[in-house]
Amino acid sequence: MGSRFGVGADWPLSYAELERYYELVERTIGVAAPADNPWRPRTTAPPLPPHRLSYASERLGLAFERVDLPLLPNSLAILSEAREERPPCNYCNSCTQGCPLGDKGSADVV
Repeated sequence: MGSRFGVGADWPLSYAELERYYELVERTIGVAAPADNPWRPRTTAPPLPPHRLSYASERLGLAFERVDLPLLPNSLAILSEAREERPPCNYCNSCTQGCPLGDKGSADVV
């Protein structure tokens, strides 16, 4: 923020210095994400493939295509496929109430 916008302070650590810790946490909790995200370059692929886009996001993707912009799935700490003893997401939309299956990478399950 300091060097780019002249306010606040610059973060004292680079992403390169922190990347191994991000990777460790992503493997531990099970993060599903696209491997080819141009806004978040990585040296290793995410531990799980990205979730499929919802119907609404697919429709939005058509509009993005018309203006030549990519629409990528979000990185989510929700399993896109089974992992260890946890099942994949069943898309029941109960994430904020507490995942009934235990596929969300919240502190109570990981």
